[in-house]
Amino acid sequence: MPPRGSSFVALSLLFTVGGLFGAPPPETTAVASSEVPITLLITSGLGGQLVNAHGQTMALVAAAVRHETAAAEQAGRRVLVFDAGRTVTPYAESRHEGGKTTLAVLEAAGCQAFAPDAMDFSLGKEAFEHLATHYDVPILLPFLAAPHERSDRLPHEIRVDLPDGPVVRLISLFDPIFRGDLEASDHAARPEHLPEELGSPDQIDIVIVHSSGAGKETRSRELTWEILDDPRGADLLYDPDMGHDMKVDAVVEGEAIHLIGRARERNEWRLLRIDARAIHDTETGWRIVDVVSDVLPLDPNLPVDPELAAQVRQSWERFHLDNDIPLIAGGPTDYQALRLFALEAMREATRAEVAVLNRGALRPVADKFFTGERLTNEAVLRMLSIDQRIQVIELTGRELQRLASSSAERTYEDGTPRSDSLEFLGFEDGRVNGRRVVSDEIYRVVTNQYLLSGGDGHRLLAQQPVDPNVERLPELRRDIVIPRLAEADEPFADLSRRSLWRYGVDRLALIADGVETDRDPAYRDASDSRASADDSVGVRARLQLRLDLDRTRWRWENRFKSRFGLIEIDDTTREIEDELTLDSSLVYLENRFWGGSPFASLTIESELRRNEGSDGDELPRRLEETLAAGLTWELEHWKRIRLGAVLREYPNLEQDRQLGFKAEAEFAWPALRSDDQRGFEMDLLAEHLEDDLSEIDRFDLEARLLFPLVRDFAFTPGFNYYWFADSRLPGAASFYRISFGLSYRWAGKHQSW
Repeated sequence: MPPRGSSFVALSLLFTVGGLFGAPPPETTAVASSEVPITLLITSGLGGQLVNAHGQTMALVAAAVRHETAAAEQAGRRVLVFDAGRTVTPYAESRHEGGKTTLAVLEAAGCQAFAPDAMDFSLGKEAFEHLATHYDVPILLPFLAAPHERSDRLPHEIRVDLPDGPVVRLISLFDPIFRGDLEASDHAARPEHLPEELGSPDQIDIVIVHSSGAGKETRSRELTWEILDDPRGADLLYDPDMGHDMKVDAVVEGEAIHLIGRARERNEWRLLRIDARAIHDTETGWRIVDVVSDVLPLDPNLPVDPELAAQVRQSWERFHLDNDIPLIAGGPTDYQALRLFALEAMREATRAEVAVLNRGALRPVADKFFTGERLTNEAVLRMLSIDQRIQVIELTGRELQRLASSSAERTYEDGTPRSDSLEFLGFEDGRVNGRRVVSDEIYRVVTNQYLLSGGDGHRLLAQQPVDPNVERLPELRRDIVIPRLAEADEPFADLSRRSLWRYGVDRLALIADGVETDRDPAYRDASDSRASADDSVGVRARLQLRLDLDRTRWRWENRFKSRFGLIEIDDTTREIEDELTLDSSLVYLENRFWGGSPFASLTIESELRRNEGSDGDELPRRLEETLAAGLTWELEHWKRIRLGAVLREYPNLEQDRQLGFKAEAEFAWPALRSDDQRGFEMDLLAEHLEDDLSEIDRFDLEARLLFPLVRDFAFTPGFNYYWFADSRLPGAASFYRISFGLSYRWAGKHQSW
């Protein structure tokens, strides 16, 4: 057993662990003033299967419980019957009629309480309240902390007065990891570990622990061991999800606590019987001792209630009749194709790029349902036997990769994925629909509300915001998959072959700044506006738009930049950074060299107006046409790094064609700025160009901090250093700028379906 708390190691020496049921109980030395023999009969793991593989109806379960009840009462024992969950799910036939037949069986068996497990709760709160109205079996919600979260029809505990014996209090307790099941089924529930009043000497407390762990190993059931080590202690813990049939008797601070674990077997109907003695001591009150448990197979020869058997059989046949509808030609023909169809359908219905489901959401289906001429709706309902509300969220490429890595770690010892791992469609091998994942790109991801509510403990999904304006989320089976199967001959869109447009405002800024320059006087008449600037203060605006066409192998990138500024020089106002730029690039994504992709680009940059020289004459408007080719990289925080050879012409200047090289980079930290996170951005440009008569060198560094304000707006103090040298002019020109302003950013994308 795993240690849970510092006291557990010492206490474990007092444990008596029975690897098999029926191990001899610990000796009891207390002298009881009164004692009552009790028997607990527990059904669990029925799974909503109305008729088993042997053709026996669920009515046999009721017959077995009644048989054991009669035998125990004849022996003078007090009997308590309850069901411990996994009862109306995951088999589709019980869910088809809302669990009515299953509750009728429990009622016929004399069940005094039904404690649904996490999977049962996917039936929904309204369905359980409806069942509670029509059947006499109390349906327990797990213990909740806040009274206002409770339901009038669904109690959180029951108390049973045993004749001539103690009051037995029965509660259901969920591992917090199952909170998602409750919230996904409209239960605004937050399970607490233990109610404060647990451990009263005037009653016997029985806690049904619905635990969760990594696989079937008992040591991974942390919640169970935590409760066992709790000094307030319950008298008896029953864990139907333990993974093994076992019994543990512990003594915690002088109080005996008994744990019964259960192995859950598929397609097996069994009955758990626990025999014990309830003894009353004047000092300690009621407690139970001499706990012996056994798993009883059902005797197929027991007489069953014919009316109940007929009701079960009728419900089973109705399920088959209602769903014996062949799928049209073009539909899935095997189990894996059916799983893929469900994921494709949910992605198509929501126009999402990636579909994600927990593997447990797509239930196993027997091979016999795929051996006919054509698949029927029954196979679909068996695979999607759990109600699943579907919702679209937005994740960055980085978050998608983190989610996939976390899921890949959830495997059994043989390496097969666990049911709480994830299955992706559209995201594989670091690609989304055939395209390499961009870390700070936003991707539309569709998943179920179970995962978004915390189910299976995928924290990244549980942290995603939920749109409160959505009144009703579509249900995967009824609203998406079944309607789409009626059009199964229509193929799904292959998004890897569809064009994807990315667009956005990379930066829209209004900035006040102060400039200090250091230049040779000869640069006063240079065509470059920043090289010819004087010390000044002013205001400028900057706009950078982005439009990319993304194909599987190619990307066409377009950047539109406009910079306009006003400064004052010698009592006159003139423009600075009066520039308009269009940069169009073609990037080949299939082959990579040193981690980069080949690119070719055309850049046209122009001043909007002519400037005046020192003599008052107009200077020619600078127009640059640049061809470039080289390699481009996209790294974690570096949105773009480019190195390439360039060819530049100046159509309206008396300057020869120039050749050289160019390097540019865009850095962002964090890579994707959120509304509540400070950031840092930097743009870098360096180039060297030369012709037969001259050389031009340019270095431009701009760095800025981002302090979020509201939505996509940020306050941006910044620094800019610009250095320009023309070999035809003496010296060089340096340009320093401190700025403060507002910045805005927005991005979107569109893909045809």
